[in-house]
Amino acid sequence: MEMNGAQKSIGAEDLLRHVLATLKFRFDIAIAGVNEEYPGFEAGNGVRTPVVLVAHMANVLQSAHTAMTGELHDRGETGTWEEETARFYRIIEKLDQAVPAGLTQSRETIEKVVQGPLSDAMTHIGQLLVIRRMAGDPASGANYFKAAIKSGK
Repeated sequence: MEMNGAQKSIGAEDLLRHVLATLKFRFDIAIAGVNEEYPGFEAGNGVRTPVVLVAHMANVLQSAHTAMTGELHDRGETGTWEEETARFYRIIEKLDQAVPAGLTQSRETIEKVVQGPLSDAMTHIGQLLVIRRMAGDPASGANYFKAAIKSGK
């Protein structure tokens, strides 16, 4: 961002919130318009189904929330596709709201949240897209560099 000819650096809060908004945006693309067979699609031996992947993603993001706030979460049984996608969206929103409090944690805790749960969730979004293509229902393409991703949206 330019300010009077000088480069303005991005703060940790803005960066973390942008990463969360990016996760949500990419997740939106990965699941938009999936067919009814997709959530339970078996890609092969030992590969999680999409609904199990989404449940896992929500769990790792809940771990990030716990690291940032100390609030514990129940993991429970994997629910339906609708329940798990709704849970993913809820935890992304809770994480976004928790970022200011989370920044009071140690630098090491924040780094672990980025290198662990947030990176893991991004990887799994890629897996959802690959599995979707394998299931014969590829997602629409997107130019992520030009995407209008805004924190808190």
